[in-house]
Amino acid sequence: MRTTKLALAIISATAALSANALDVADINGTKIAIGGYFKVDGVVNKPDGNAANNAENSFEGSARQSRINLKVSKMADGHSVTGFVEGDFYGNSYSGNSSSNQSSAGASLFRMRHATLSIDKVTVGQTWGGQFFGSAAVDTEVINFWGPGFGTIAGNGGTVRPEMLIHYVDGGLRLTAQDPINPDASYPDMVASYTAKAGTVTYAVTGTARDVLQNPVNDPKASKMGLGAQVGAKIEFGKDSLQVSAYSGKGMGAYSGFGVGGAAGGGNLQVIDVQDGELVAQTGFHVGYKHQFSDVLRSNVRYGQVNVDDTADTKFSSANVNLIYTYMPAVDLGVEWRTQSLDTLNTPAGGPFPNIRPKGKQLEVMAMYKF
Repeated sequence: MRTTKLALAIISATAALSANALDVADINGTKIAIGGYFKVDGVVNKPDGNAANNAENSFEGSARQSRINLKVSKMADGHSVTGFVEGDFYGNSYSGNSSSNQSSAGASLFRMRHATLSIDKVTVGQTWGGQFFGSAAVDTEVINFWGPGFGTIAGNGGTVRPEMLIHYVDGGLRLTAQDPINPDASYPDMVASYTAKAGTVTYAVTGTARDVLQNPVNDPKASKMGLGAQVGAKIEFGKDSLQVSAYSGKGMGAYSGFGVGGAAGGGNLQVIDVQDGELVAQTGFHVGYKHQFSDVLRSNVRYGQVNVDDTADTKFSSANVNLIYTYMPAVDLGVEWRTQSLDTLNTPAGGPFPNIRPKGKQLEVMAMYKF
């Protein structure tokens, strides 16, 4: 029962932010609820002098993260049936693998984030991938909009929501088959995770396998199986908590967000995990701490690192520090400082989201109303 409640809490808190959902109607046993949030943020960007694409100091304000979802559920012939759909204002994707990538700069089109059908223990559709669920329960809260943080097996926000997947959930056990990164894969990308709580410790163990292109340029059909695993825990001390996780594997860069030569982007997901026809190993970890100053004021500190075993010994690190104030129920005000050692998402002016994650520092302020 404790494990089942934990799994449900993870789904509601990290997948849909539906804890504050508004019950709209109950029509002959069919329950309808809406949820989401309104969020406004401003980012001050201060790239290092050697950041890519001549990135310059800038400021960007936006309300595009605001999102809305609709949930319809009922009991039918003894089975629990739920439909869920959610969208935000980040426009159409430019990646062939996941609709969670962003569109051209300046567009604020409504796009689909999640669309799922759940019957009892099985969920199908587009939603968080298995790697996300294996990381989210033990990760550290950040304001930065990109999914789980770097240093986890799900650090690449561009692939956290595959276009099609199937989840089977039984208590803390989750088995997932999802749309593969490799378009010529012989089988889906697969994930198995187990999340549970023992006393004041929440722990999560995740294993994943995928069919990785071995030589994308010269032989687009040859592939090898990439394997990876992650362990993590959240340890509570009263209202405070310590979060840690670590992963290792081959073929993980497309999901971790970092690999051979640097960051994983929409155009290089097929080459980020191979060098000279061989899969490249990588390891990563994150450590974070949450401090609850009072019932309305909390702070989080997070550090993440990825080390790639390529010929360049590519290494990436990032740090986040934030302060979040609950101004009134369901209304949060926050500020976050962050830095990263290499470019991750830094495109030229006029391209998709120019210069929002170059090497260097950022300061973000936000206001969010959850409903």
